[in-house]
Amino acid sequence: MTTYKYLPPERIRVLSDGLIRFIPPSDLNDPFECVPIISLEETRRVLDAYIEETEAGILDDIINEGLPRKADWEAFQQRKKELLAKLEENPSEIRDHFFQEAERRINTTIGILSLSKRWDSSLMWAHYCASHTGFCVGSIGHIPSSEEMTLRRPFEMSYMQRIASRYHSNKEFQSTST
Repeated sequence: MTTYKYLPPERIRVLSDGLIRFIPPSDLNDPFECVPIISLEETRRVLDAYIEETEAGILDDIINEGLPRKADWEAFQQRKKELLAKLEENPSEIRDHFFQEAERRINTTIGILSLSKRWDSSLMWAHYCASHTGFCVGSIGHIPSSEEMTLRRPFEMSYMQRIASRYHSNKEFQSTST
């Protein structure tokens, strides 16, 4: 399948060096793309998994390194009590922390290459080619496979008519019309 990349004039080096950049989600135009949705119910599950993983790591260190790590265990047990108390007292604060951490990880581990099936979209030319002053490259050539990129697979974008809120408190996300 032929694919196309719309580019502004300042990206002309793409033609000479043959490099196309994968961008982090934070650089996308749409602020809702790749935004994790974290419910209060999920917050508890994630916190439990974090505690279990951290406890296991500290226990392994104690077993392998001896008693000097006992202080780490005691410090973590105190931190665990604080986190669980905070979760009961103000669950949205813990959720906000997990959201920020998820967002940070997404932006440091995911790269997105946006391509189009069409070269003749006026909207794309206006938006991505600096008001029709840029260019569109067709048949990019070799697009790395899933194995090469540690992706599950490249996929086609589909857009929703509703925008999910950043947070939701039940299994159905809250939304607003666009």
